[in-house]
Amino acid sequence: MLNNKKILIWAVAIVLLGIAVYVLVSSNMGELKDLTEEEKIEDFRYMYDIMKDNYPHFHSIEKMYGYDWLAHKEEFEKEIRETKDNMEFFYSIGSILANKLHDPHTVVIDPFEYRSYLDVINEYEEANEQYGYFFKNTKKKYEGWNKLFIQTYPEYYDEKQIQLKDNSYTQILEQSKIAYLKIDSFSLDPSNNNKEYKKEKNKIIGFLKNVKDYPYLIIDISGNRGGFSLYWLETIIAPLLNQELNEVKYENICIVRGGDYSMKYFEKAHPDIRENKIEKLKCYSSMPKEVKENFQYYRIDKVDNSVLPSRNPIGFSGKIFLIIDENVFSAADEFAMFCKQSGFATLVGCSTKGSGGDTPMFITLSNSGLMIRFETEMLLNEDGTSHFETGTVPDIEIEKDDVGDYNIKVMKEIINMIHSEETEK
Repeated sequence: MLNNKKILIWAVAIVLLGIAVYVLVSSNMGELKDLTEEEKIEDFRYMYDIMKDNYPHFHSIEKMYGYDWLAHKEEFEKEIRETKDNMEFFYSIGSILANKLHDPHTVVIDPFEYRSYLDVINEYEEANEQYGYFFKNTKKKYEGWNKLFIQTYPEYYDEKQIQLKDNSYTQILEQSKIAYLKIDSFSLDPSNNNKEYKKEKNKIIGFLKNVKDYPYLIIDISGNRGGFSLYWLETIIAPLLNQELNEVKYENICIVRGGDYSMKYFEKAHPDIRENKIEKLKCYSSMPKEVKENFQYYRIDKVDNSVLPSRNPIGFSGKIFLIIDENVFSAADEFAMFCKQSGFATLVGCSTKGSGGDTPMFITLSNSGLMIRFETEMLLNEDGTSHFETGTVPDIEIEKDDVGDYNIKVMKEIINMIHSEETEK
């Protein structure tokens, strides 16, 4: 169930902080040294073996891209053996994951992302108590990686930071009738005590209060790659939702393969998960054969009042349109799913990139100290298909072409729909 711990600590983000982190890591993580070929191969094989039994999207990737990742183990090892130094090894692992799996949630964590995790751990006491050891135990290794990255990108990497300025844009499209809100990212800035986010939240809520009597609001998240669910819950849902969260229809079914590595977490977080056999699901009969053969258990995420314990709705009673496109991912896709299931907004545009599930986990490679983030759940649509494959499908689909600005095209379509609706009244 979505709760404060999930929302405040490990919400999906640019750094994709998931509520569930289970890491096996050596208690003696020393400084980074020049890795030998044997050490590189040992790290890769450790990662490969865990992924083989726990990663949920191998069949989806083969279906979508015609690529059988597991069948390329020897090719991957050859590529790793040919790396000449630590940086080449880092990029090789990164390519094996990101370029081959096409899954932005499954990546090798670079030093900047690592620091972002530490910022969240330092910001939230609960995160530090539960997960601080795992990340801080690799600190010496990542200090070495940070030096390597600074040497490689002296003008860029050391100054890299999340910028929230100009992240949102508001406009009155038609006075007293149509308001427009564009949000490029749901990022927070925990390293800065979320000061920029709080300013942006106040700006957006102030705008929404000013247009609360408008009959139409267009929210545009096209191109939004995600961030923290806390962002859209506090900034959009809290002021605009007029009903209790307990009354909202929103439910996510996630299935897991049952590998030993991930089940050590799931059994602690969801003690009854082994009783939740996927055969009990209503959509089981329509599941593809490979899903039935490779997945064992399920869990259900719901939303309740604990997510937003105190809300002050502004009294908006108009109609909301949400613009989405193929780049909407992670926490932004979660917002799109919420809007569609709950009826909070009408989705217009094209299908999102989607996301796999709510529980990313981490693998720590003992020789290099690198941390691998990977998904462990497959999020299902109501018909039993994979959300990773379909994304969130809009209520009103607007064909995308290579001519002109797609956002403007979608916005014009929405305005035309509004005018038609007004004419019919």
